[in-house]
This record gives sequence, C-alpha cells and structure tokens, in this order.
Amino acid sequence: MEEKNIPQQHEGASTDTVSIKTFDNLQSAKVFYQVVKKRMISVNTWDKWAGKTLADFKLHDPSGTEVSREPREGDYFSIDIPGPGNPSGDGRDWVRVKQVEETHSEDASCFTMTVQPAPSPLNNDDDVAHFFGEEASSTFIVRRSGHDVSAEVHGRNEKPNVKDVDVSDKVRNAVVAVGGILGFSKIQWKSLTEGLIREE
Repeated sequence: MEEKNIPQQHEGASTDTVSIKTFDNLQSAKVFYQVVKKRMISVNTWDKWAGKTLADFKLHDPSGTEVSREPREGDYFSIDIPGPGNPSGDGRDWVRVKQVEETHSEDASCFTMTVQPAPSPLNNDDDVAHFFGEEASSTFIVRRSGHDVSAEVHGRNEKPNVKDVDVSDKVRNAVVAVGGILGFSKIQWKSLTEGLIREE
C-alpha cells in the first residue's frame, strides 16, 4: 500500500490492518467518520475498543505528563503490554507522535497519525524504550471514501530493538519483538480497528 503519509518500507516486517464499514447513504458515512475519528484520537480509551487483554495505551505531553486531549506532534504514547516491562522505559514502551494530519475532499476524508519508537520522556536514558527499533513506525488512519468508513493501522520497518541498548533491554526486546512480528501486533491492531468501527 503506497500512501504519502505511511513511511516507506525498507527492512524488517510490515503489517496492514484494515476494518471497513459500509453505509447505505453518504450522510451516515460522514457522521460515522467523525465518531470513529473521535475514538481514534482518544488514545487513553483505546482499551475500551480493543479490550484490555492486550495492551494499555496512555497519551503524554512532550514533558511526559499524562494528558487527556487530542494527540499533537511531539506527544508520546506509553504502552503497557503483557509480559516483562521495558527497563529503559520504566516498565513501559514509548513512541513519539511524529505527524498528525487531516484532509478533506468532496468524496473523502482522512485522518492520519504516525508514531515511532522513542526514549522515555520520564528519565535521562537516551536509549529507545520500545521493543522495535527507532526506524519502525505505526500509522493510524481513519478514512471515509464515499460510503465506506475504515479504521487502519500500518506498521513499517519493524525490527527488534537490540542495537546500542543494555543487555537486559536486548533480551527483553528480542523476545517481545519476535512475538510482535509473529502476530501479536496484528491481533492487537485488528482488535483496535474492529472496535473503533463498532456501532453502539
């Protein structure tokens, strides 16, 4: 899938997770797009849509303070996944929001948010606090194309974060990353995208 807001794939694994709902009329699709976008930007409530069995996400401002608002470029997500915590990230994995954008045309609307692994903002450790390396990315998209509304997650350049980190991080990251590459991420993101487009 080629799209300007999704980073190019160079090495490692990639995933594309898409859930779509089709409506009978355009107005219903437009209204539901806004509903799904509101859910997507409410990062602290993702567990409501994806279920708590996989991972817990929290939004933090650039200083590391947990906040409840729309994500902005420079913000962080902290991620608490099942299993051993990340030593460099005070027990959590961290990504930084690199890009947030929304576009509209007569026939379509699209909200895009891309994050990449980053050091924790809560300590002075410069090591990337994530099981994937800093080249990896996750792009979250809510899209309306005509009568179709979709929630999407696109992972790119997913490789274990085992370079220039402490031994304890290397072992933990290798184990968790391999699990992610082999299917954990796909299960996590499919649970999220299916939840985001659920009608209530």
